[in-house]
Amino acid sequence: MLKIAEKPTDGKVELTLDEIAREGARRMLVEALEAEVTAYLEQHRDARDANDHALVVRNGRARRRGGSAGQ
Repeated sequence: MLKIAEKPTDGKVELTLDEIAREGARRMLVEALEAEVTAYLEQHRDARDANDHALVVRNGRARRRGGSAGQ
């Protein structure tokens, strides 16, 4: 596989094209899902229950799954 090399101040980092593509795809999915959530929240922002509480809210974000904490 072709390697892409970066030279940060702390040493050399090598990434394969597959790793770069995988990270790009992951970022695109995150952005697409965020846009979908934002649109859904906006569409339902006026939905209220009998006590005037919002029926659709964002409750935060879950912890990342799997992998190491540095990802």
